Amino acid sequence: MFVILFILWIIFAGAITVTTVIEGLAVAALVTLFSCKFLGYHLMSPAWFFRKIGAILVYVFKLLKEIVLANIAVLKIIYSRREPKARIVHFKSDLEDEGLQTLAANSITLTPGTITVDLHDGEYLVHGLDKSLTEDIKNCSFFTDVKKLKKAD
Repeated sequence: MFVILFILWIIFAGAITVTTVIEGLAVAALVTLFSCKFLGYHLMSPAWFFRKIGAILVYVFKLLKEIVLANIAVLKIIYSRREPKARIVHFKSDLEDEGLQTLAANSITLTPGTITVDLHDGEYLVHGLDKSLTEDIKNCSFFTDVKKLKKAD
């Protein structure tokens, strides 16, 4: 986190001077210390990211693929001039971690034509623009791919 904050400081400063570097180091150190003391950040937290970089990249690419496919499906619905048959689907996932549940819910919302309306204790309420967009949503790859991102390994 310290390194990222320092790099952001330099980027936003617009120029690299001795003063900018010293101020950047001081601010990055203070924010990192504050985060460790009051926000529960641990210096080893970034290690999880680097251990899971492969799974994260796979997840991002699959999400981008699903976004593109959903865009195409929504375009087909629009240009077919048929009235979409919207529906709401309720299902429960086996994800236990709230952060992973939220990530899956946000991924569903990011794909065009679907919105996660509610998430409570792993139970999802998803609105779909058309029946075809929500047919097999409880078995979609978001849930299996998100499981691979679990921190405790």
